[in-house]
Amino acid sequence: MPAPRWFSKSPLTSAPFANIPLGSVKARGWLLTVPITSKTSPPTSFKADFNDNTLKGWVLYGGNCSVRNGQFSLAPDDGFLTTVVPGLSFGDLTVEADMVVGDKGNGGLVLRADKGATGPDAYQGYYVGIDASRKPLLVGKADGQNWHSLGAALVAVEAGKSVRLKVVAKGDRFTDFVGESQEPVQAFTDSSYARGTIGIREYGANLFTVDNVSAQAAAVVRWR
Repeated sequence: MPAPRWFSKSPLTSAPFANIPLGSVKARGWLLTVPITSKTSPPTSFKADFNDNTLKGWVLYGGNCSVRNGQFSLAPDDGFLTTVVPGLSFGDLTVEADMVVGDKGNGGLVLRADKGATGPDAYQGYYVGIDASRKPLLVGKADGQNWHSLGAALVAVEAGKSVRLKVVAKGDRFTDFVGESQEPVQAFTDSSYARGTIGIREYGANLFTVDNVSAQAAAVVRWR
C-alpha cells in the first residue's frame, strides 16, 4: 500500500476500520480517517481526550496501539510509532498533553510536521519528548530520513507517572514546559519548518500513554 500524504487533497480519506472503537480492537500500521476539510473556517485549535475510545481524526504510522479507558496507549516495546492529525497547519502555536512514559525509551509531541511515512524519522518536523529513565527532555527535528538533535535538558519526571508536556512555538523559537511549572525547562531556536500538523511519537518505549492533547494557534492558520 503506497504511503499516503498527511495533507491529502482528497475531500474524504478513510479506511475500513476508520470508525471502529478501539476499546477492544488494536490498530496496527496505517490508519486513515476523515480529515478536516472546511475551508471557510480553518481550525485555530484542536483537542483530543480520547473519551470515545477511537482514533477518529488521526493517522497512524507504524506501531501497535489501542485506545481504551479514554487514553491512547502503546503496546510495550513496539519499536516506534507516530500518529498525527491530518488537515491541520499550525505556525505559531501551543501544543500540550498529559503523558506517562515508562523506564525505557521516550515519548512526546510532534509539531509543525509534514510528509509522513512509516519510520522513526520518516517525517519532516519537530519532536519534543521525555525519556523518564535518563531524566532528559529531548528536542530535535527529523528531515524525513534522519534525526537531528537540537538539545536536551534534565527534568524531574518519574517513570510510570503522569506528567504534562507543553511546547510553545513562536517563529523560530521553541519553549518547553514540563509539569505544572510556569518556568520553561528548555528553549531552542530553529527555522527549518514554519508550519505543519501536530502529533504523538514514541521510540523504544515500554510504556507510553497519552491523554488530553490540545493545540492552540497564536494566529489564524492558513490553508495550503
